[in-house]
Amino acid sequence: MTFLQIFYISLSVGIVNCCIRPSPPCSFSQRRNPVTGRCIDNPPPASRPFTWLENCDAVPQDCVNYGLEYDISYPFADDFDCFNGGSAIRCVVKPKPKLTTTPANEFKFLAYNIFERFYFLSIDGQRERTCRIPSWVLETIPDVDAIAFQEVFLGGCDENNLTLKKVLSFYGFRYTTSVVDSILALNGGIFIASKWPIVREESYVFQSVMFLTAEIFVAKGVSYARIEKTVNGVTKPYNLMSTHLQSGGGDDNTIREAQCQEMVSFTQTLNIPANEPVLFAGDLNLRLDEQSLQTCLNLLSSKLPPLSRTSPLSLSWDPPTNTILQKNFASRLPKWIDYVFYSKLHKNPITSNQIIYNAKDQNEFKVCFAEDYINLFRHSHQPINDCDYTTETIKDLSDHYPVLGIFQF
Repeated sequence: MTFLQIFYISLSVGIVNCCIRPSPPCSFSQRRNPVTGRCIDNPPPASRPFTWLENCDAVPQDCVNYGLEYDISYPFADDFDCFNGGSAIRCVVKPKPKLTTTPANEFKFLAYNIFERFYFLSIDGQRERTCRIPSWVLETIPDVDAIAFQEVFLGGCDENNLTLKKVLSFYGFRYTTSVVDSILALNGGIFIASKWPIVREESYVFQSVMFLTAEIFVAKGVSYARIEKTVNGVTKPYNLMSTHLQSGGGDDNTIREAQCQEMVSFTQTLNIPANEPVLFAGDLNLRLDEQSLQTCLNLLSSKLPPLSRTSPLSLSWDPPTNTILQKNFASRLPKWIDYVFYSKLHKNPITSNQIIYNAKDQNEFKVCFAEDYINLFRHSHQPINDCDYTTETIKDLSDHYPVLGIFQF
């Protein structure tokens, strides 16, 4: 390039820089429209917990597919812009359910395995299903006192912006334990949510685990919470446990029995007064007709309440009635494996029973589905309009049905 050419190029750039003024910065309450370049006001604050759909081709009706309600459309969201001219869609949770309260000496404790596995294990509507669970539970059981969750491995609903804990807090369940975890494994997906203050919490990770199963990678164990329920000036303490025993490995229950023994040791370290109730809830992966279930109950000095005559179901894992299980486990035998029970070594209830609920949405909804094979490169949610696998239509919120324990002391 000659000196003269360089001179003319430099002169041209100088003229451009001199004569074209840069756009003035937007005010603090504004952002630049990614398409027009104009400054526009930021979206108004949402009145309820919310999430932005991650696809700029989404439409307001897509909120309904997550069990949420449409709120607003904008050319940008909190953390991304829509350069294609589409809109970011903001969805909010449903309005607060109307909760009710039982007397302080009554307690309702729900066990719920919500089947929210890591994406590298499966894609099966984790977000569409779990966003619906808080409102379904509290609309169906408005007087429930606490919920023992299992398999909340991702955080529930939108793991980035709208977690299960955030939704529950908005709905009146402001107290939760930490998810059972370990620096040596992935989190165990177990925690307790309560309508009443949690005054103490502890957790324990099982040392017994069946090798050559996926369980060696997750911190399964027990979450403990001591809560204080106060109604009309009367306060009663309750000691709650949420647990999830060995999954997989067939009918060899040796590990599950060993985990029950570990629960016994853990419970003893808590030094719970004998005049206070101790309630256990969770997925034991032990059928009602198996001797190992009775072995576990005997180790824990516990009693299983009877199934209520008003219970809609008698099984908590039932392929013939569950649209999720029908995809891959249609030939498996139905079973009752989720329970809520009490310690006989502590304060015993006057009456107790269990109810298994048929947790389904009123309407069918679509999910992206890629079940039962591992893909280590698959690590995020796939909406139905951007699904690399098959699209399925379901109504069930989990592969397990929730089980409610009702106790009067």
